[in-house]
Amino acid sequence: MSYHRRTGGPPVTRLGATLGAALLTLASVASACAPQAAPSGWVPIEATLAVEHLAVPSPAEEAEPVTMPLAEAQAQLPFAFGLPVWTPEGFALQDEVEVVLPAEASHYATVILTWQNEAEEMITLQASVNAEAGVQLSGAGTVEQAQVNGQPATLTRLGLKSAPRRLSLNWDQNGVTYTLAVGGGVLSAEELIKMAESLQP
Repeated sequence: MSYHRRTGGPPVTRLGATLGAALLTLASVASACAPQAAPSGWVPIEATLAVEHLAVPSPAEEAEPVTMPLAEAQAQLPFAFGLPVWTPEGFALQDEVEVVLPAEASHYATVILTWQNEAEEMITLQASVNAEAGVQLSGAGTVEQAQVNGQPATLTRLGLKSAPRRLSLNWDQNGVTYTLAVGGGVLSAEELIKMAESLQP
């Protein structure tokens, strides 16, 4: 009868050694993934969150938007809204507008008008009432105080201030909340304010 020496130790001992090695490996990986100090000469950049005041009904009160001619929207909506007299050259008001009519659960109502040019660039004007029930969209950008006909307004640039991807102007007039918005590079902030100030009932 011959005897052979068993190696490796009892199974429990081998398991403990394996777990120990695994824990050491995890610790080294975690250390490698930990936030490191910025290299010398690097400057950390933080984005500023800006709020774009587009009134949107909360999910519990959300109503389906419908499309209709402007004249029909003016007849059905429970509020009167103004239209700009001045618009940038080449932009034409589209025949159809998007409307959310008030529901039993919410008095929120809104209309969105669109101007478009041959390059398919768009300007939108949203007019809303009871917008306090809505949520607001946000994104990285900057917010500035402005004026529309002497009244306080908010100008929001989404994206980089020097090259915004979207400009929007928000103000209240005669109990209606307006948001005039356009893609970056289509209009300047001054032109956006000029269009807002030309609003007539």
